[in-house]
Amino acid sequence: MVEASGESLASAREYQLGAAREVLANGNSLVIMPTALGKTLVAALVAKELLSKKPKSKILFLAPTKPLVIQQSARLEKLLSLQEGQSVVITGEIAREKRAEIYADESVRVVCATPQTIENDLHTQNGLAIAGFSLVVFDEAHRSVGDYAYTAVASAARLHANTLLLGLTASPSADEHKVREICTNLAIKHVVSKQETDEDVAQYVQKIELDWKPVELPAEMKALRDEITALAQEPYGILRIIEFLGLTSGRPNKTQLLAARGRLAVSKSPARFRAMSLLARLMNLLHAQDLLESQGVSALHNYLLNLHKRKEESKAVRDLAADFRIVRMQKRCEDLIALGIDHPKLDFLLDLLKNKVSQSKSALVFAHYRDSVKNILERVNAQGIEAKVLVGKSGEGMSQKQQAQVVQEFRDKLFPVLVSTSIGEEGLDIPAVDVVVFYDAVPSEVRLIQRRGRTGRVRMGEAIMLFTKDTKDEAYHWLSRSKEKKMQGIVEKVRDEFSASQAQQAVEAAQAAEPSGQSSLQDYSEKA
Repeated sequence: MVEASGESLASAREYQLGAAREVLANGNSLVIMPTALGKTLVAALVAKELLSKKPKSKILFLAPTKPLVIQQSARLEKLLSLQEGQSVVITGEIAREKRAEIYADESVRVVCATPQTIENDLHTQNGLAIAGFSLVVFDEAHRSVGDYAYTAVASAARLHANTLLLGLTASPSADEHKVREICTNLAIKHVVSKQETDEDVAQYVQKIELDWKPVELPAEMKALRDEITALAQEPYGILRIIEFLGLTSGRPNKTQLLAARGRLAVSKSPARFRAMSLLARLMNLLHAQDLLESQGVSALHNYLLNLHKRKEESKAVRDLAADFRIVRMQKRCEDLIALGIDHPKLDFLLDLLKNKVSQSKSALVFAHYRDSVKNILERVNAQGIEAKVLVGKSGEGMSQKQQAQVVQEFRDKLFPVLVSTSIGEEGLDIPAVDVVVFYDAVPSEVRLIQRRGRTGRVRMGEAIMLFTKDTKDEAYHWLSRSKEKKMQGIVEKVRDEFSASQAQQAVEAAQAAEPSGQSSLQDYSEKA
């Protein structure tokens, strides 16, 4: 497999050329390909053709984050053989007046931008005119739902018949409604879908060894869980009796709890304030249980400590923080941590990383919570393994400059282990990660595919999923795998529907008009 540094349009594979031909022939398209199969190169092939046919037009390439925008700008500059200054990066950090100058600059051929900035500039005087772009590319197109900025930009672009819309994604969704919403928002007319098992793709795919590692909570942690369950049963029992939860049995999930909170917010019942307090207490306790089961004793301890800092939030939090059983539980956590008992996943992870690093392999570890990332980092470093973290910029996080520096150092193999939150899921340009570790399971098929796709890009890789048996952690594990299989069926269904519609339109067009010579698709095929 060719690394990003060796990419060129001349080295495009037949399936990439074929995908580009399909887009040019069929109009607004959604390209669905697994990570590392070269979706960006397909977009570059389309861009090259449109720029040659419409030399005064420009290309707009959108990506969700600034680091990804910068990365894609550099790739397109090379792929399209652009001169310095012909590919520019637009983000909110550039003054609006300067952005207007860039849009008006006739020497600029490719604008790579964050969608929020483009959305803002669409509504300003002397701002951005979508009509000047022959192609708008939506990277990570699965975000094109709801009120995300992609939707607004696409809405403006759809008004111009000469502007082609192209969505790129490895994982649209296992929700058919969302897939159709993406297609509607991007005015999709055609779907290009390639799988790793396709005959023309398989030879380029590096094998990823998948390994699922279930672990079981030790007796000490189960005892802690029982204490939390007993505490949670109190508000849950009362809420069930007064029928505010709308449940008859079983532990409520987050969606049901949020729905109950919404009903309470508009309720006129005199008991609603008492019910809201009980619901808040229940939600806090169930979250504490989830942290213990999926993250460990340290995560639970930090959460209980934080209750005292949150006492001003509500009476429910104050009462919970002051409950003698919570205070006792906090002390029990401290005793277990002193004994070296945290979570069996952490012990497994440390042994795994020691083994992989001793073989000169690199590892990318995904964890959901920042506290977990910090705890993992401390424990890994304590083993004599150099590791660094990658987290978002909110709160006391990392600036985009710091993020880019850490990623580059990891690419350059200056340290072997990177521990990341979800920020590392999309577009992380690290072509040679040997092992990806899921420290906790994710319920989303999109995130499963995005995380797994960080390995196996240039050589065989490993993806190791850790989950705690008989907990929500395990339920998430099976849910994401089930959704991934479902997603493939939905993609095929939607693709076939578009193909059938286009075939019918082609028949009608052929009946209504005489042949008019060589098509643009034939012309492009010959050039390619």
